Amino acid sequence: MSEIHQQIEALYDFALDNPTNEYRVVDIMPIEISLSEHIFLETGVDLRGFWFSIDNYSIVHTLLRHGNPAKESKHGQIAVVKADFIRLPEILTSPDSIRLDFRTYANSIIKESLIFYKSYEHHYVVAKEIRRELKKGKVNRLILQTMFIRKNAETRSASLEK
Repeated sequence: MSEIHQQIEALYDFALDNPTNEYRVVDIMPIEISLSEHIFLETGVDLRGFWFSIDNYSIVHTLLRHGNPAKESKHGQIAVVKADFIRLPEILTSPDSIRLDFRTYANSIIKESLIFYKSYEHHYVVAKEIRRELKKGKVNRLILQTMFIRKNAETRSASLEK
């Protein structure tokens, strides 16, 4: 297992056993120039100098929203598990497609996100919030918001027939 995967696995374990609600972030890897150029062409977002990152709060959020097998099955989805978080570097560096998304929150703050799509045996959807830091020495991050997994069409049809 690579060092990146080990860091994600350790953060996942920490997220599930964090009684003091301490915040931790792992900078997975810098976004390579060729990928940032590809993202810019698809979305118009310039990510030169950004890092792919994940924090323990996004892991907890994802598991609470998309980690229950019974609930996800009702929506034609599959529950997210530890192995899916470990797969993130591969999903993010070789997505099938990417789109820009804007969310307005109750406090009228608008947040930009990029949605990464990747198909394997099922379809992964990964939302990453764009966090630009204006202070010198701070890291610009594309940080995990949430992730969910849609069943492929064949699996979905078979489960509906039961």
